[in-house]
Amino acid sequence: EQIKPLANTQKLSVSHLRYLLSTLANAGWIEILKRGTYLVKSPLYSEDVPVYAIAAALIQPMAVSHWSACAHHSFTTQNPAMVQAITPTKVITPEMRTGKAYSPRGRAVWTVSGHDFEFIHVAPTLFGDFRKSGLTRGSKSASQIVNVPPWISLPALIFLAVFLPRLKFWKTP
Repeated sequence: EQIKPLANTQKLSVSHLRYLLSTLANAGWIEILKRGTYLVKSPLYSEDVPVYAIAAALIQPMAVSHWSACAHHSFTTQNPAMVQAITPTKVITPEMRTGKAYSPRGRAVWTVSGHDFEFIHVAPTLFGDFRKSGLTRGSKSASQIVNVPPWISLPALIFLAVFLPRLKFWKTP
């Protein structure tokens, strides 16, 4: 059903377009992230795709959070082992369907294109949709006030605002 509009614009049958996408994936030119979402891997697009863009392609709505948000804003020198994001959507990874889900912290991790993504479910009232109405109370979101990209989460910013002043920095001799 998702492939029909593309098949119509390319003037191809749906079955032929599926065959072409499958052939490109088998040849290593594209990677299938999920049904209807593809990542170009060939020299046609030589740039590295940011992991946050891959996370946003996997689940919508989502917001990068926790240690990933800290690393994105250079609040830490450590690179997180996986991208963590919050979402009000219940996430079922392909590994969960086969019963072989990798769950290091009790939450399933979605492995795509050599990167691990951990989607943390939050209540929709806690998430808020920053792009439509700001916070659930109707005021501006923190990401709008400090000009933060929309995929960085408000809970991560609140965490930093609360705990960053409490950190103690020592001078090395």
